[in-house]
Amino acid sequence: GPCDTSPTPCGANTECDVTTQGEPVCTCLEYYEGDAKAGCQPITCTTHSNMCNNNAACADVSASPFISCTCNDGYTGDGFGENGCVK
Repeated sequence: GPCDTSPTPCGANTECDVTTQGEPVCTCLEYYEGDAKAGCQPITCTTHSNMCNNNAACADVSASPFISCTCNDGYTGDGFGENGCVK
């Protein structure tokens, strides 16, 4: 199919789907961002710090989901999302 050509129509860290018209569509894998045709990069705190709770510090890490959220002193939780850190 259109996704199986060489070279592939999509870049690194992407998935390829085929439209009903038979055209390849490239999308970044979860926790990646960028131009799917050129290749997607891991998300970073710069663009996705909102994944962390307001009372958490964001850090870039090498493994998916590429962001680590650490609750501030006095808070507990996983650091992610609206309820990620509680007093």
